[in-house]
Amino acid sequence: MDAVCKRVSAEKGIPVLPVHSEGFKGTKKDGYKAACEALFNLVGTGATEVISPQSINILGEFNIGGEAWIIKDYYQKMGVQVVSVITGDGRVADVKRSHGAALNVVQCPGSMTYLA
Repeated sequence: MDAVCKRVSAEKGIPVLPVHSEGFKGTKKDGYKAACEALFNLVGTGATEVISPQSINILGEFNIGGEAWIIKDYYQKMGVQVVSVITGDGRVADVKRSHGAALNVVQCPGSMTYLA
């Protein structure tokens, strides 16, 4: 799986991350952990120079009904920079630089506490 993801990533010019959860083994929590471990390959690979000291990542926000956009707007109005929203409506570039945020806010602890 790693080799296939690496090849497709090179062909398409975008990160393609393998999530090691063969046969969807284990519990839902195990699947979330596998996804977080895959995201670790992106975190820390982006530039952080323009990140404010008053900055956060919102983790475990799935943006099912547009909630992430509303929450992000509230934070920005308060002067808090939202570096990344993981996973709903997330962007690869934002995940890459998420290590520069001052704080991780976990909305769904079952899914993203491991990444936080």
